[in-house]
Amino acid sequence: MEYCGCPMQSIFCFLLALLPLFAPPVHAVPITYTVIDLGTLGGNESAAYDINDNGEVTGWSLTPSDSIVAVLFDGATVVNLGSQSGGAYSLGNGINDAGVVVGFAYINGVAQAILWSNGSITNLGTLGGLDAYALDINSSGQVTGGSTNPAGQMQAFVYESGSIQGLSTPSGSDWSVGYGINNSGQVAGTAQTGAGVFQAFLWDPQAGVTGLGTLGGATSYSMDINDAGEIVGHSNLPGGYLHAFLYVNGVLVDLGTLGGGSSYGYGINDLGHVVGYSWLGGNDVTHAFLYLNGVLVDLNSLIGSGTGWELLEAFGINNRGQIVGVGWLDGRRHAFLLNPVEESPVPEPATLAMVGVGLVLMWRTGQKRRKLREPR
Repeated sequence: MEYCGCPMQSIFCFLLALLPLFAPPVHAVPITYTVIDLGTLGGNESAAYDINDNGEVTGWSLTPSDSIVAVLFDGATVVNLGSQSGGAYSLGNGINDAGVVVGFAYINGVAQAILWSNGSITNLGTLGGLDAYALDINSSGQVTGGSTNPAGQMQAFVYESGSIQGLSTPSGSDWSVGYGINNSGQVAGTAQTGAGVFQAFLWDPQAGVTGLGTLGGATSYSMDINDAGEIVGHSNLPGGYLHAFLYVNGVLVDLGTLGGGSSYGYGINDLGHVVGYSWLGGNDVTHAFLYLNGVLVDLNSLIGSGTGWELLEAFGINNRGQIVGVGWLDGRRHAFLLNPVEESPVPEPATLAMVGVGLVLMWRTGQKRRKLREPR
């Protein structure tokens, strides 16, 4: 490398040469979270299952009469969706960025797939059987879940434009459910392919069905899918324990545990961040986890002490990094919302280099101005 004559010019050239060597990290690891109690409808318990990018959450709550009803947590109130459907028992399972919620309600003793939107409800129908369950919805309003067919078998479906259609599933399966759907219409599901053997699968509108395999054991379950086609779920190991997995580039990645035998993956965002829960050492209690950048972290270690919370299970994460799930608070199971805390970042090497370049440029500009003022 050939440097200019003066020392400051040499530093300038040196810093410019260093810039390509540095790059900011792809994902910043959250330092802490604030935890918010999403409340109940007057009963003792609630749970949060999904969150959209606007921070709206769906799940369920107990009422004062101990009925379990679907709810929308909109940040200020807990909206009773179950009363709109007329069912005595209902759950909210998925929510899109338009605030449309899908789930199911038992009406006259029969489970019905329900869509809640702006105070109105839509019964999605069935595949010819009695029961149907809606489990996820994407931004264009496509819904996936499971419904019984005329033979009484549960079959994965996609609902769109007022029509419910059954999905092709792995060969030999007689039971299937779609658990997650992304904005390309790809579905992450699970099918029973033999006596008690469940297999995770990916259904694509063009490519059809792909089995995801297992982590060496007999079974696997897929629970959610992001817009990159990455899937989260859990699978048996050869020894029988279930471990959370991330399916990426055609490979199942074992996410490990928080010290116990099993872990379970439930939610993934478009950055590839995964949430779920794991047994701790001793297998007597579960804790919610976050997986990113190759590390499985107990979310309880990221909320600080003295909050009164023990975060048990995490089910959903949005693209802003907000997480929802269930935890103990004052001896009761309550739905929680975690908001990542943004702290002043330590300057990255590239930032430091740019600061150095800026100082050199300021020095050089000063030199030029001084020369302009000097008498000739």
